[in-house]
Amino acid sequence: MGSDSQGFSGRKGVAMDRVLASMKDEGVFAARAAWSDCLGEQALSADAECLDIPLPSDVVRLKEAGRLRDAARACRAALDRVEVPEVAARLRLELYRLARLGSQYCVPEDEALKQLSKECPNISYADLERLKAAGRIDWRIIEGEVRYLPSVIDGLRAYAAEVPGLAPAVRDQAPRRALRAEMARVGGASRRITVRASMEVTDTTPEETVRIWLPLAVDAAQQRSVEVLDVSPGARISASDAQARTAYWEFAGPGARSITYRYRIDAPYVDLWSTEGIKAARAACESGVAAPLPAPTEDDLAELPPHVRFSPIVDAVARHIRRQALSDDPLEVARAVYLWVTGNVDYRYQPAYLYLDGIVDYALSGLRGDCGVMALVFVTLCRRLGIPARWQSGLYSAPDDIGPHDWALFYTPSIGWAWADCSFGSSSRRMGDEERRRFFFGNLDPWRTVLCQRYQAVFDPVGPGVRIDPCDNQVGEATVGERSVDAGSYVRSVELLGMEELPWEGSAV
Repeated sequence: MGSDSQGFSGRKGVAMDRVLASMKDEGVFAARAAWSDCLGEQALSADAECLDIPLPSDVVRLKEAGRLRDAARACRAALDRVEVPEVAARLRLELYRLARLGSQYCVPEDEALKQLSKECPNISYADLERLKAAGRIDWRIIEGEVRYLPSVIDGLRAYAAEVPGLAPAVRDQAPRRALRAEMARVGGASRRITVRASMEVTDTTPEETVRIWLPLAVDAAQQRSVEVLDVSPGARISASDAQARTAYWEFAGPGARSITYRYRIDAPYVDLWSTEGIKAARAACESGVAAPLPAPTEDDLAELPPHVRFSPIVDAVARHIRRQALSDDPLEVARAVYLWVTGNVDYRYQPAYLYLDGIVDYALSGLRGDCGVMALVFVTLCRRLGIPARWQSGLYSAPDDIGPHDWALFYTPSIGWAWADCSFGSSSRRMGDEERRRFFFGNLDPWRTVLCQRYQAVFDPVGPGVRIDPCDNQVGEATVGERSVDAGSYVRSVELLGMEELPWEGSAV
């Protein structure tokens, strides 16, 4: 989750930490009530694997009505009665989520209107209702009050034309167009990038054990020559090809840890929209030049509960896409998936993924999502249609912008593995830039940092409590003692320290 196609990013980790801290300083972030009946039950990250187990109907109704305390009491009562371990895990996780849902949706509607009115003096509650009805604002009722995510104003900047007076959030597209043109001319682009990541845990005592996992660049199809340049003492660094590579520390808190690393990334260019381009991609695949990854495995076609499921809505959308494909050729089927996702799913900021039920079904029913949601939708639909697909995540590391971002890979026998960035494609459609939309079917720019190669990858070592994001790790995780950390008790940052342009050598291998 992270970047929109216009380049603004950091939505899942860096910006959230900053916004929450700022709102707390301004007195807007209301302190979470003492949920003694919930917080006493410590959930585990593994409990998230049981997310697709249904909750008791009274818990669901109370939660959707915004009566979170009553929902927690009903959930606790059900947990006291349950005997099945998986059902207990689901209830335990729900108690954890209920206690913190108000920290996700923490902006009262009147405060959002007040902040928007600084740029849009004529904005009204009726305008907010219109924007909610259009799906531009994510909202919830929390204990009788309509609340928004702290990213509400940034999210609306993507649709500034619908909010008169609001300044759009844009990045200079000229260097991005120039980069794509250069890649098309010479066959690709390479960079050597230096990144620094840090995390500080503040809400702890000197006697408590603090654990921090900071993400680190991994050896991947397009990424190599990873060097650790500087790291806080005591780090345990996982294998270079780990599915979610980390530097791990364990110490008596409070405290901060950081790591600085450098890597090379190669972004090959393919043109999958012209006959000649497809012929060239096929020739490269047959010659072995374009083979950045091994052959696909069964996992690349499989479900991955609780989010990657071949549900009724996935089946229905997949059948619809199959009918739209120009032929049964796997490349044409993958193209049809990309065109459908980028043509129908609009970008909208999300709460932390821990608070979403069935991410792919959620996106297909509402046609809204961020980069991680869209990548997962693309992967799921491809797999359902027999196209091997994988997910990757990390950072969008552009010269003027760095923050969390997700994308996907897909495989066809004719061209091998290729990339797809559906959120950049979706916003290209919104911007009316078809060239850019086409580019991100088959290609990525070299402004990337690959950190994770499998959704819901387990850390080494595994920690107690629930991760901030059990699905991913782009800006860091921490625990204190045997408990998870909550918003306001930590600060995370990621910085782009350097970028060197390298000559293109003709392969991503």
